[in-house]
Amino acid sequence: MVGDQEERYRPGMRVVVAPNMGCGICRLCISGNTQLCMNYQALGIHLDGGFAGYVRIPAKAVLRGNVMQLAQNVSFSEAALAEPLSCVYSAFERAAIKAGDNVLISVPV
Repeated sequence: MVGDQEERYRPGMRVVVAPNMGCGICRLCISGNTQLCMNYQALGIHLDGGFAGYVRIPAKAVLRGNVMQLAQNVSFSEAALAEPLSCVYSAFERAAIKAGDNVLISVPV
């Protein structure tokens, strides 16, 4: 189901959702650190998420661009890895690792 005022999406459209939502107006959100927002919410943590039968995407998430159309050549299994991969890739970019650097990857046992 798509909200009455939403024109970008239609029933049956394949989409992915970035689950993390800050308020969008505080200093931390504006600086790109929505995960540190005092009013941070996340699907699957604060709101029903991916394991729910149905997920209601809040209007603020739609307005802030958290919903993206999924390309037809991307499977749902591949799409399920988009968010965790983006977290790892973001950390990789922030760490500024270069060829020849020594790194340690710790895996919980």
